[in-house]
Amino acid sequence: MKRSLADYIELLLLVAAILASGWLLNSCALDPGSDTPQTQAPGYPQNIHCACGDRQLTLSWDAVPESTAYNIYMATFSGLSSTNYGESRNVGSTSYTWTDLTNDRPYYFVLTSENAAGEGEHSPELSGMPRYPFAEADLERLVGSGMYTNDRFGCAVDIDGDHAIVGAWSDDADGYTDRGTAFIFRRTGTNTWQEVAKLAATEPGGWHEFGWSVGISGDYAVVGTPRADGVQGSAYVFHRTGTDSWDAGTKLVAPNRVADDQFGYSVSISGDYVVVGLIWRTRAYVFLRTGENSWDSGTEIVAPEANFGHTLAIDGNYIVASSPGAAFVFRRTGLNSWDSGTKLVAPDGGDGFGGPVDIEGEYVVVGAPEQAGAGSAHGAAYIFHRVGIDTWDGGIKLVHPEPKDWNRFGSPVAISADHAIVMSTGDDKAYVFRRTGPDNIWSSGTELTEPAAGGYLGSAAAIDGCYGMIGASPENQSTGAAYAVYAFPR
Repeated sequence: MKRSLADYIELLLLVAAILASGWLLNSCALDPGSDTPQTQAPGYPQNIHCACGDRQLTLSWDAVPESTAYNIYMATFSGLSSTNYGESRNVGSTSYTWTDLTNDRPYYFVLTSENAAGEGEHSPELSGMPRYPFAEADLERLVGSGMYTNDRFGCAVDIDGDHAIVGAWSDDADGYTDRGTAFIFRRTGTNTWQEVAKLAATEPGGWHEFGWSVGISGDYAVVGTPRADGVQGSAYVFHRTGTDSWDAGTKLVAPNRVADDQFGYSVSISGDYVVVGLIWRTRAYVFLRTGENSWDSGTEIVAPEANFGHTLAIDGNYIVASSPGAAFVFRRTGLNSWDSGTKLVAPDGGDGFGGPVDIEGEYVVVGAPEQAGAGSAHGAAYIFHRVGIDTWDGGIKLVHPEPKDWNRFGSPVAISADHAIVMSTGDDKAYVFRRTGPDNIWSSGTELTEPAAGGYLGSAAAIDGCYGMIGASPENQSTGAAYAVYAFPR
């Protein structure tokens, strides 16, 4: 059959339409800039942090691979999900500030990620409470049940969300001298805390010092026992099995145990990872959770400096550990493999650098309590901001507003997304600094003193979400007054 020119034109238009349709269908299945079709929705965001401010809450989280956007669902009640919420926001970055909120009222959030394949499951619920900047009147004193003067309650403390852990390494429990104890507290209201569990080693012994170091993250807590097993040391990980119930714990030991290692001298936990430090060594160990409360045999991280890891902290994919004169930041590169570390030093070359450390998100704080200043042990603290995968800025220096000899400002220290605590043990004060700029700019600090007359602040510090905790000891120990921990809203 003889075709006309119009027939050929019509056929060409039909082929073009089919090709265009196929291309469009295929392009809808591709992530922009990718040649690989997306076949499933991404997982939910990890390492979510909530920073509290006046009438506002700032959420931040780790980027999710293959995600093109994030959804935040918010409500004024607990138990919400991505289908049961009051308000929602869709954002393209890894942080969002919710404004115009009501102070002293709790808000609850879950987050999801999405791409062309759809929206993934929602994250575990987290909460935050906006409020005016705290005052000393906000301090609440906590003391564990059965504690006495020399039990050293509050010499180690950590906080995660609505739960806190406090160590009492000198508790003479069950007839053992310095066996040690740790307490779990749960927040039950606006800065009201209730003791809900008392933890102990499954292999008790005298002078084991269980509770010398502590850490808590989600449903897991870790406690160091540095003088157990012939001073080889150990650590115990506990799993929360109900609202206020915890299992008996799983014992961790160093793969290559040596006497006097004091494994457990420092501990920290974040998600599925526990890091444990030793004293007088050049190594620390990272353990990965492989089951409900089972852990692998540990991965060694090393640094050339001696006494490495006597203070350390982990958050997400990064570990910071210190040694005299330096701090090292290690990044996770595989399931439980870590890079060789990035070395941080004092930007002004100040002495005493490499004391207590902490890390959260893109910020690391390093104490230098023995820094001389213009006298003896004035102390200082340095905050570093991560500006690339393995690169950090030069750091900024925090100092005591009235530096004096033996202040030892910078021991201990703690940091969250936009607040840092720096203790000044020499004059029994704590200073809370607030980040005021987008990069690494901080306020001059707000001073805290212990409201109980004749006490000392400075044994420990921790901060997370909307709450901080600081340890304190009595001035006159002959009176029988117990050590304590003070909790405060940010």
